[in-house]
Amino acid sequence: MIAIVALALAFTYLVRPALTGPISEITFHQSKPVPDYDGGEYTITDAKQLAQFADLIERHNVVPELVTASTIITSSSGCVGGTSTTATITFASGRVADLEADQPCADAEPYAGFRDEASDLLTSWKDR
Repeated sequence: MIAIVALALAFTYLVRPALTGPISEITFHQSKPVPDYDGGEYTITDAKQLAQFADLIERHNVVPELVTASTIITSSSGCVGGTSTTATITFASGRVADLEADQPCADAEPYAGFRDEASDLLTSWKDR
């Protein structure tokens, strides 16, 4: 039992910051099933915007790859028409994580709040 607690604490204090932490760059593109939608690729390096996205990750307590996995699991729900986002997040630690975040069909979907906010935030940066 003590070993399990020690392992959980080690993950929380040693591993977790490396999985999230400061971000040095986000490259993303979005798609939506509407005519002439801007599906171009964008790279964000502005420190203020990157800190805002890192705060979003921390506030929702997510690891980007897990959001990707939940998107794959729930994509068969039959919901269409939302914005799909694909991003590559480069953390200051050198770690690179891929994120796929379709806007969720329902609030009960895994990471729905994060996926919706992340999509909206990236869209706002694209539209500047």
